[in-house]
Amino acid sequence: MMQKQTLNWAAVLIASAWGSAASAQGAPPPPPPVDSAPPAPPPGQPPPPPPSQPPAQPPNQPPPGYGQPQPGYGQPQPGYGQQPGYGQQPGYGQQPGYGQQPGYGQQPGYGPPPSYETPVGVHEHDGFFLRFGLGFAYANAEGEQTVQGSSASDDAKISGGGVLFEFLLGGTPAPGLVIGGGLFAIGLSDPDVEVNGQSIDYDEATASVALIGPFLNYYIDPTSGFHLQAFLGFAQGNYEVTVGSVTVGGDDSGTGPGFAVGLGYDFWVAEQWSLGGMARFTYAKLNYDNNGVEEDWTVTSPSLIFIATLH
Repeated sequence: MMQKQTLNWAAVLIASAWGSAASAQGAPPPPPPVDSAPPAPPPGQPPPPPPSQPPAQPPNQPPPGYGQPQPGYGQPQPGYGQQPGYGQQPGYGQQPGYGQQPGYGQQPGYGPPPSYETPVGVHEHDGFFLRFGLGFAYANAEGEQTVQGSSASDDAKISGGGVLFEFLLGGTPAPGLVIGGGLFAIGLSDPDVEVNGQSIDYDEATASVALIGPFLNYYIDPTSGFHLQAFLGFAQGNYEVTVGSVTVGGDDSGTGPGFAVGLGYDFWVAEQWSLGGMARFTYAKLNYDNNGVEEDWTVTSPSLIFIATLH
């Protein structure tokens, strides 16, 4: 009985499969695609009219099937139109530090360099004054020798070149004006000696003149080196001439007034020291009495001096 039912079910399945295959073979072909081109017309007939176009959509209207625009796409959402931070953001337009930054244009301290002024008292003639000088001088001394109680007189002349030394010390009460005291001396070795116009052939001869007293030294510009000098003081002169066993002059000295004027220029070599030169003219009037013989001498002396000044 079971075997018979199984055979019946197998027959049903076979018949059903056979019918499905037959239906598939006899089914009509599917229709052509909608957007395929129409078939060509038979020869001799005009082509069919083109298919009608769908009506144009009015502007600003969505195509069919979209309806109304969805909320959120019509008006821009806040934060996507002109958002703070993306339009003109502080820090991206004209930012402080990228346009004209302080420190990159005309920076304080990078323009003209600051002027450095010389400290007060440096390279300026003020305060304490000390000077040493050493130079060359030419001296000319003309004298008249008179024996007391007699109208007879002899003329004498002593001249020659020698060495000059000076030492000055003072202070500066006003800008550029130095007031002080000092001395300078001129020494002649082997000078020319004449008596009554005749040259004397001597064995040994020396002569000297010195001036001691107050002086003025004035710098026209206290920071520069040009200066003028005036010296007024007490003068003393001495000479000694030896011919054979006879010596004239000796320990006796003539004294009298004297003065000197000069001009010079010195150059700064340190904060307070300067070196330079001076030209000076000296005049002295000397008188002395030597064992009843009176002598009057007039001394003139131009000189050139190398000077070193602390001022």
